[in-house]
This record gives sequence, C-alpha cells and structure tokens, in this order.
Amino acid sequence: MSYNKYAFISYQRNDSFYAKLLSLRMSLYILPHERPNEFTNSRRLTPVWRDREELTSGDELTPDIEKAIDTAKYLIVFCSENSLKTTWVDKEVARFLEKHDVTHVIPYVLPTKGKEIHYVDSLAKAISEKQEEDENYVFLDIRHEQEELEIGLIHRLIPWLFRLDKSYVRVIARTLDLNFSAVWNSYNKFIRRVIRAVLTLFSVMLMIGLYFGVPVSVPLEIKDFMPNDSLPKAKNIVVKIAGAEYPIHSLDTTLVISDIPGKYRFRDIPLEITATYYFPAKEVINPGIGIGETCYISMIRDSTFAIYYGIVTDSNGQAVDGAYVKVGHKETKTSINGDFRVTFDLSEQTYSKNIHIEKQGIGIKDIVEGYPDSSQYILK
Repeated sequence: MSYNKYAFISYQRNDSFYAKLLSLRMSLYILPHERPNEFTNSRRLTPVWRDREELTSGDELTPDIEKAIDTAKYLIVFCSENSLKTTWVDKEVARFLEKHDVTHVIPYVLPTKGKEIHYVDSLAKAISEKQEEDENYVFLDIRHEQEELEIGLIHRLIPWLFRLDKSYVRVIARTLDLNFSAVWNSYNKFIRRVIRAVLTLFSVMLMIGLYFGVPVSVPLEIKDFMPNDSLPKAKNIVVKIAGAEYPIHSLDTTLVISDIPGKYRFRDIPLEITATYYFPAKEVINPGIGIGETCYISMIRDSTFAIYYGIVTDSNGQAVDGAYVKVGHKETKTSINGDFRVTFDLSEQTYSKNIHIEKQGIGIKDIVEGYPDSSQYILK
C-alpha cells in the first residue's frame, strides 16, 4: 500500500472537541531526530487527515474521503456512545479495513459512565476475526487519561494547570511505531522545559514590569543659598520634574517626590525649581534604582532687592546732573541724564532702604523705606 499521510481521524461530530485537540497535538509534536518525517520535509507529525463533514443516514463516502482513508497509514477512530449513533464512523472504519489490517486501527476510547467500550460494528467484527485467527492476539485500545507533571511549588498550588494527556502520547507512539515509555519520557522532559522557560520568562517580565511600573522616589533638600531675614520669603515655589509640577510652601525644606513614573529609572531627569525673588535652580538627576541619595538644591536670590535706580529731575522736569544720591550706606551721583544706579551685595540686601538725594541750589529729597524701582525723584 502506498501511503501519503500518517493517519486518518474518524469521529462523530459530537466528539469533535477531542478530535480537534488530538489533531492539534499531533501537528505540534516534533519528531525525534532518528525518525524523520515519512511524507514531508516537516519536523512535525504531519500530515494527519481530520474530516470536517458529517454523513447523513444512507449517504456513501465521497471519493475524496475514500482516497484519504486508503492512503492513510493508520486509522484513529474515536470510540464513544456518539460513534454508535451514526453510520459515518462505521463506514469509514469498514473502508479502511478493506485495504488495511486491523492492527493499523488505533482506537481512542473516550470517557464513559460505564466500563463498556463502544466499538462500531465493522471494527468489532474485524477484532473478532483477528482473534479467531490468532488466539493470542490482544486488541489494544487507548483510554483517555491524564497525568500531572511534578515541577515544584507551582504544581502544588495549581496542579490542574500542568496535566498532560497520556492518551495523546500513546496515539503518537502507536502512529510512529515507537515505544510509549520512550516517547512519554521525552515528551515529559520537553513539556517541563517549555513550562519552566515560560515561567522563567513570565517571572522576568513580571519583575521588569513591577520594577519599571513602581514609581521612583527622589528625595530633595532645598535651601536658601544665603538666608536673609531682612528680605521677604519666597513665593510661588514650584518643583518641576518628569513633566509634573509640585507646589511647595517654603524653601529650607526637605521633601520626597515618590510618584515619578518608573520609566524614568536610570534616566537623566531635568529638575527645575522656580520661586518669586529667586533665580530658577536647574539640575539633572538620575534616580538610579530608586534608592538615590538626597539631591541638594541651593536657591539664589535674583536682583529684585539688589539694584536701586531712578531719575532725578527738578520741579520743571529737567534732568539734574551731578546730584548727590545716598541709598543706605552707599553713595553716588546722577549722570548727565539725571539717572543713578546703586547695587548691593546679597548680604546687604533689604526689603527697603532710606534714600537721600540732594543738589545745591535745586533741592533735597528724603525717602524713608524706599523700594528698588525706577522712580522719578523730583527735587524742590
């Protein structure tokens, strides 16, 4: 007989779930190196024919079905109560036995309420005839059964997740004329490796997901570079980091920003702190593994209270050149345009200062608690 496929699967449509599962398991099985595929260049157990049609009572097998049965090396027949409810399975078995010996029939016995095995008439007849010819002949059926894999703690927690159907492996061993124990042990080892690889990959992905999904914490300690009680406190203080803003109430504080997205771990993150009366403080920090050292930020005062300037004019609005100007303890004179400018170091800055302006022959101007702005000072 010339074969072109490993097996033809015969079943009644109510047993299609088991048939589909068996067909899938066989197509996924990787053949041993010492047993190359007899029919194709594939390393898997293919081709296997599973018909998707169902005959009605009185119908005959189509030429395509007959050809598929004739050229199959084995017939895998599902034996159940359902297989007796139709002529479809019986006709396929009968056709197969016309050109094959009954030893090439692989009976797959599905779970049943009793212990009775449901063989279709043509198969039961062929078995009986074979036993009459050889009284020592035993027709071996394959019972649907499962065995659990012992792979450690996870198996003990969820044993149902790691059950292998030994019956499928028995079918594969019979189809390849191999010893079941050898195939089962090899299949067992392969499944164990796959499960362990999947669990390892899942664990790594879970750890990575948790690692980068858990927010990063960044501890900050913010200080005034040179505290000065004579100046107003900072206002509108905002910490900007990782695309988010965090308002705070005052400088000279320590805070921990703990909700930075985990994706910023091991990345340089721009950090900026802005506040009224202060220059923006800019830093680049790297949170590392999320247990970084405290980042110290110094805020420096801007020139709001550092520069006193203005224009001195007479009562007619004319610029006064060379007028004497004293702001705090510093002295200067106006320019030809009547303007003056006095700058104080950070340690000398105050919220306001006394201002004295004088020009002989024009007038005197005294201001108590003058502010650093571009005011016009009129001498009278």
